[in-house]
Amino acid sequence: MIIARKTEIEPLVLENILAVELHPVSFKKAWGLTNEKAAEYLHLSEQAVVAYGLKPTSSKYRNPSPAVKGLAAATSFILLSDGRKPVKPELLKDLLEFLN
Repeated sequence: MIIARKTEIEPLVLENILAVELHPVSFKKAWGLTNEKAAEYLHLSEQAVVAYGLKPTSSKYRNPSPAVKGLAAATSFILLSDGRKPVKPELLKDLLEFLN
């Protein structure tokens, strides 16, 4: 697993974080990750991450579930809690507003 230390999140905080959704492609871009690294962080296949980024008219396009969007938000919260700086913080606007 990539996240070096386990971050304990209180259940109420976790519930609120999961209410904030973050598209996996926004997660990838915000943290400057490759498809492979984003897939590893989100416990998805690399093909799924690629499919989330395709145009909706593509036959291989996939729309991420709310659970995947919640996982991307929760993972971003953990990375921020660990003091990591996003490459594009503007993509984490909703999550950063929640934290402030």
